[in-house]
Amino acid sequence: MSWLATLLGKARSIHAEIAALQSYLGTAEEGAPSLTPEQIEAAFANHYAMLDDLYLHQIPFARAAETSDLLLNYRGAAGHPAAREWAGLGTVDRLFGNVRTQVATMTRAVIDSRESEPSAPGISGQKEPELTVHACLPGSYVGFCVPEADAAAPGQAEAMRQSLHNLGRVAQALPEKSAQEQISTAIDDPEVRDATLGAVKKFLPYRDKSIDAIELRGRALDLALPAAIDRKIWQIADRLMVHPVESAERGTFTGHILQIDYELCRFELRWLDDPRLGNIRCAYSAALASACEQAVKRKVEVEGAVDFRRGRPRLVHVESIRLID
Repeated sequence: MSWLATLLGKARSIHAEIAALQSYLGTAEEGAPSLTPEQIEAAFANHYAMLDDLYLHQIPFARAAETSDLLLNYRGAAGHPAAREWAGLGTVDRLFGNVRTQVATMTRAVIDSRESEPSAPGISGQKEPELTVHACLPGSYVGFCVPEADAAAPGQAEAMRQSLHNLGRVAQALPEKSAQEQISTAIDDPEVRDATLGAVKKFLPYRDKSIDAIELRGRALDLALPAAIDRKIWQIADRLMVHPVESAERGTFTGHILQIDYELCRFELRWLDDPRLGNIRCAYSAALASACEQAVKRKVEVEGAVDFRRGRPRLVHVESIRLID
């Protein structure tokens, strides 16, 4: 029996108990002292309090947890309004924007990892993957669902669920001493792995002191217990992303820098001279930040360590960059 069904059964039992007590009071022997309205209300006060808690708090939360593919809880810092209900609209807009962007990035990586031929920019012309808002609850809980499968975008919904599943596995593994080994074993593809670690960092706005942590649960994550992303977990993910390439192989690639993320120090190399390679996710150090910023949307040659899968470069740790045009 599901958690929601258990709570609904509990509510029905309380209603039945109230009805039985009301029937008993209504059949009291003649001459017995009758109860005042205040006494009747007091007699059922505990029952009504339990029903209020079930209907206002427990049942809505259980329904959101069981029917959302991803349920996030933004935990506010002590004493901050976000700890009690919701942060300001600007903060919520920024948080949701991060979720939308990172889920799309992870989904693109999953789809590209499965295709024998590389995708063109925009997932082979498909519409950008996007979650739907499913539930919003007091206490900064928000639930999202993967949209129904679209014939115009085959495999996208399933890839989105896989990306959320990966997110849960990574967030759960990060507190462990063997986090890097666990994550590498769970997610074999270098681009998918790096994109998922990036999502962990972006989900928690590290510089926003009003939010201490984010708790993740939901159907797609398939976790026995919720996973949490706090500042300690953020720092672990940050360290793992500093040296993302595990291979000793090297390569040189020519294309255009697009989709740059200055916070994560990542960009996509697109429109490569060799179209068989598809798009390549690239990591760069802070020392190359200025060069990358100047090269956005321009043709460049990058060189560095490369992780290959099935003969295709999936992740490059850029060590040098040269403008071509």
